[in-house]
Amino acid sequence: MHKGGIGTVVRIRPPMAYSVDEREQILRAYQERSSLRGLQRTLGVARNTVTAWIKKVADLLAFTAFLKLGWQRLHTAVSWYDYKRSMARRAVTAYLC
Repeated sequence: MHKGGIGTVVRIRPPMAYSVDEREQILRAYQERSSLRGLQRTLGVARNTVTAWIKKVADLLAFTAFLKLGWQRLHTAVSWYDYKRSMARRAVTAYLC
């Protein structure tokens, strides 16, 4: 940052913009057990940037799961608790196997 007069702040360099393909490649590399520092070193992307993307993806996945849960529950006439419990069991089983 550079002060451009009294009380004004001017950016010297605009923030780097990543294409959708670049974001997918970076997130895929992170998912394949790359560390945030390793990504920063090899791909030149800031750790805070990757962390922000991960949070956005997690929020989107959580919202999608919530919508799916409500839709499935309405169509199966299963209690909310039972349906969430069965989803959690399937997720844990899939993770462990």
